[in-house]
Amino acid sequence: MSAKHIWQSGITGILVIAAVSGAALASEDDHRSDASNSTGEWIGIEAAIAVVTSAGYRDIEEIEREKGRYEVEARDADGREWEIYVDGRSGEIVKRERE
Repeated sequence: MSAKHIWQSGITGILVIAAVSGAALASEDDHRSDASNSTGEWIGIEAAIAVVTSAGYRDIEEIEREKGRYEVEARDADGREWEIYVDGRSGEIVKRERE
């Protein structure tokens, strides 16, 4: 079973989805023993959004949960598109790529 989840919408829609179903986003694959946070569980989508926005990105268009991380499509302050990778357990940005 794939642990892949895709949310596509404006930031308001993403926050609504997260608030309504955040606890239901984890699957059995998400609770492996190689966790880097204290509980071994994935951070919530709300936390991933907070990490990306606090790093100065905005206009989040898509979030995909795959391969142990969130892949977030967003724009920087200059309007350039980026894909930001947030570790699913530690919540740290681990990679950034220009779109």
